[in-house]
Amino acid sequence: MKTIPLVVFLLWLPTAHAGVVIGANFTGSNEGQSGFDPPDTMGAAGPNSYVELLNGIYAVYNKSGALTSRTSLDNFWVSAGVTPVNFSFDPRITYDPNSGHWFASSLDFGSFAGGGNNNVLLATSVDSDPTHGWHAVQISAASGGTFADYDMLGLNGTQVVVGLNMFPTSGPTTTQFVTIPTADLLALNTSHVGMVSNSNTGFSPHPAYDFSGTGALPFLSITTRRSV
Repeated sequence: MKTIPLVVFLLWLPTAHAGVVIGANFTGSNEGQSGFDPPDTMGAAGPNSYVELLNGIYAVYNKSGALTSRTSLDNFWVSAGVTPVNFSFDPRITYDPNSGHWFASSLDFGSFAGGGNNNVLLATSVDSDPTHGWHAVQISAASGGTFADYDMLGLNGTQVVVGLNMFPTSGPTTTQFVTIPTADLLALNTSHVGMVSNSNTGFSPHPAYDFSGTGALPFLSITTRRSV
């Protein structure tokens, strides 16, 4: 039997990659502070801040990881000008470098037991500093006795889009999309809100983040299509 030299095996051993460095590393909010399980962790980085938006928590950190502001998710929405029905959940956030504003979304719990009636909450920051304040709008997501869940936020150069799972009291689950022109949202004008229902996109469709500023790319990012 031929013996293979040990050196052949050593050549296949993985080696450490030099130059791998962990960047900003700090402790965020915890379950004891938020009061929610699961936390639905979500955050985004802007020019000078990192914003953490969780079930139960809104917090702002500087780029060194120092906490500059923290409040509850419900208080975040109330301070922005809307009052969640019962409580808010499923928060999403992103920073848009084209407009220089932050955009955030959540849902409120509404009345699931009553046949489905809850709202999409959408907010935009006053400017590129999230600690300077926010303004929000509240949009009914009711569609034939269904309850909106698991919102997904996306945007491009012309519109902000929220994808929703719509759970009916009976029958199949569908999906729905709330669209609003970015300029209208910045002006808190909800007269051009669009509601598009679709049962063939697959579960939990995610509108795409298109930061090119052209608004020309498709706003829906999905990998499968199936009826649910």
